[in-house]
Amino acid sequence: MKQLLTSIIAVAAVVLSASAARGQSIAAGSLSATFEQGRIVSLRNQSGRELLQPSDATLFMVGFVPKSSPGDKVIWLPASDAKTVTSAMVDNRLEITYSDFTDYPGLVVTCVISAAGDDLRWDLRATTPNNLFVLNFNYPVLNLAFDDEAKSVALQGSTKGGLFTPALMKEGGSSRVRQPGSLAAQFSAQLYTKDMFYTMTPDTAAWPKSNHLIRQANAWRWFWNIHCTLEGGDWSNPYPILTRCWQTPDGRDITWHDAAELYKTWAKKQYWCRQTFLERDNIPAWLKQGPTLIRFHRDWLAKPEMISEWVRTTWKNEFADTHLIVALWGWEKVHTWITPDYFPVFPDNERFAAMTSAIRPLNAHPFPWPSGYHWTLSFNKRADGSFEWVDQERFDQRARKYAIHNIDGTLYERRAGWLRGGVNACMCPGEEWTRRWWNEEICRPLVKLGCDIIQVDQVVGGNFPACYHPDHAHPKGYGRWMTDVFTDQLKSMYKTMGEDIADPVVCIEEPNEVFNHLVGLQDYRNCQVDYPWASVFNYIYHEYLPCFQSNPRHGDIVWQAFCAADGQIPHINARKPSADGMLLDNGGFELSTETLIQPGWEKVNGYKGVTWDGAADIVSEGVHSGQQALRLDTTPDQIVQVSRNININQDTFVANGQYRLSAWLKTERHQEPNHIGFALFAPGLGSTGVGGSLIFPTPEEGWVLRQQEFTVPEGAEMIRIMINTRDDSRTYVDDVRLEARQPDGSWQDVASSRLATSQQFQQNWVRAYRDYSAWLQHGEMLPPPKLDCETTNYQRWQPPVIFHNRFRAANGEEAVVLVNATKSAQVGTLHWQGKATPINLQADEIRVIAAKDIR
Repeated sequence: MKQLLTSIIAVAAVVLSASAARGQSIAAGSLSATFEQGRIVSLRNQSGRELLQPSDATLFMVGFVPKSSPGDKVIWLPASDAKTVTSAMVDNRLEITYSDFTDYPGLVVTCVISAAGDDLRWDLRATTPNNLFVLNFNYPVLNLAFDDEAKSVALQGSTKGGLFTPALMKEGGSSRVRQPGSLAAQFSAQLYTKDMFYTMTPDTAAWPKSNHLIRQANAWRWFWNIHCTLEGGDWSNPYPILTRCWQTPDGRDITWHDAAELYKTWAKKQYWCRQTFLERDNIPAWLKQGPTLIRFHRDWLAKPEMISEWVRTTWKNEFADTHLIVALWGWEKVHTWITPDYFPVFPDNERFAAMTSAIRPLNAHPFPWPSGYHWTLSFNKRADGSFEWVDQERFDQRARKYAIHNIDGTLYERRAGWLRGGVNACMCPGEEWTRRWWNEEICRPLVKLGCDIIQVDQVVGGNFPACYHPDHAHPKGYGRWMTDVFTDQLKSMYKTMGEDIADPVVCIEEPNEVFNHLVGLQDYRNCQVDYPWASVFNYIYHEYLPCFQSNPRHGDIVWQAFCAADGQIPHINARKPSADGMLLDNGGFELSTETLIQPGWEKVNGYKGVTWDGAADIVSEGVHSGQQALRLDTTPDQIVQVSRNININQDTFVANGQYRLSAWLKTERHQEPNHIGFALFAPGLGSTGVGGSLIFPTPEEGWVLRQQEFTVPEGAEMIRIMINTRDDSRTYVDDVRLEARQPDGSWQDVASSRLATSQQFQQNWVRAYRDYSAWLQHGEMLPPPKLDCETTNYQRWQPPVIFHNRFRAANGEEAVVLVNATKSAQVGTLHWQGKATPINLQADEIRVIAAKDIR
């Protein structure tokens, strides 16, 4: 009774205009909405079906902090806190005004809803008090019922794409994508069986915004988050929000391609689509001829001559007429991603330049990825609290005043996992000093070392933190200036590079549509999600900008087949010559150095947001054999892991073979026994159920040999070996071996494979992308025709065993590409051009079928 009385009093306290109390409706061609008491109570499609799920959601939320304590947590105020709500029709627009907010009487918010053809248009105005920093508006907040939960799919125009389903996202789970940043295309959609709810923002200036999706019990909750910095006065959102319901015209089932096609009709009219990739004159000719990409890490760069030799022999012997993009990771002086004290580069400027000079005449293009605006202040925290690398003094003297500062005046800092307990600041590109620093002190030296492609890494989709420094030359906080200054950065970067090298190419980490026309190729990561892939950005903009998979999982045939069918630049891997002829090379750590555990091994920085900052050192005292061993040290709250992956191959480490993993282990101290774990994974890190562990001995036992036998299961892709210790411990590892059982029952070290993982598939992909570049590199992507085939289990979803897509070349000719996503022959039926065509694909096969060959 007490709860009921409180509710009645609360309602009575709200002052409603007569129209607000009785409710009002507004209709567009595809949607109609009804509002009562300042709340949306109905949202119906053109056939009258109710889309809205009853909920406690208010039409908007406003987020702010008091100016008196700007460092406080953001306060979120719902529309329902307004004591007065009025509504009126003004020039065919429904205007609902909320005022008299408890404790914030100077705040007034007006929601404006109108019809714009088939769309409902949502605009927003506000008057904000001068004692607040208003930072966000969530609007409009819509709870859309699943309808059929099994088929209610959510899609966002994000850099990683992907299809969210209720089954794959737990209640309360969410997805937030921002522009500039991971909202690569400004739309999202909720797909039903025959129709969809669709929302977009036609904002060519790319004002800061986010699109939010939250999984409710029986609905998807959608809203746009409008980022702003308001310090008092009148304000209007500078772009509209549009919503509509769209039905398939022929009654077929809807797909995510329909949402992308709807957005494409707007996007292709914008300035970033004035020229296709073929038409652009700021792109070198070679980049339009179906290139391939490869990545070399720090272990290769330790001996850059190996890269030169691989390009000269392996690559040029196989593909003499194909250009190769050579991505370089780990070239930085201190360590991978430690910035900005890059020079001299690793291992030294002279050998690095000799490598670039050797490979560029062979049609290979060096491609480093400096870490954007980050400035590393400290790196690799030691057990005693000190750091391996500190750059605080130089930063304070030279750069602090140009760095991004938070709203409370403090320096913005980030503790990224790869810093191993360290910290980085971020330079503000709103300052001309920062943009010039990037061009002159980072890009120009790299160009002079022979690099003709450079990526602005870690500025994802042009996104960087909002800056509130009072002395900077940009408006305070969020604003259009963020897109404008990064646009200027890309233009000036291209000009600076071109002063020292012919045909430079600019790239950024992850795409955003407003920069399409300024970059020459695009870092892309749509296959890194563990839910069904939907390559939204690539589908919309395929003929305008070629994408490459940034973090390819070599040996994962499902991943590679999807990318090949998606018309992405081929990514291949090089097999580095074995350090000692063994597949598990450097098992005794004899080839490691004090600063480099590689070759073969890698220290893991962390997992699932937890930093692993224990120590892993190469030592020369107390070893089991040879001159060196690995020592691991952790304090009670630390973890350290040194790992390596070894791919299953076609000749020495094969399915159904019997093998043994062994290592000599010693413990100096520990709280509980640690171990070396190993597991065999299927593609996509799928479990095979095969694995084990080698337990460290007690301190009293000294050096002990541990070993475990296993059989490689069918379908395994790789073995992962994980030397993992934690708590208060010091342990040693030496003479790690991978052996194969011989016919006579003896054991012999597994030799290095003569074949690169997925070698045949990669060769087919390189040739297909080059030979059919009119479609696979430059073609417009079209809704794919129906293909009947089996599915396979992968991660948390079931992709088809044959991936396929349809492309239209610049001359109007269409083709379908079909790619086998397994290691065995597959069959299917392609329904296209009015015919049902049987498809038979062998393992590793990529087939392109032109429409004219079916007619």
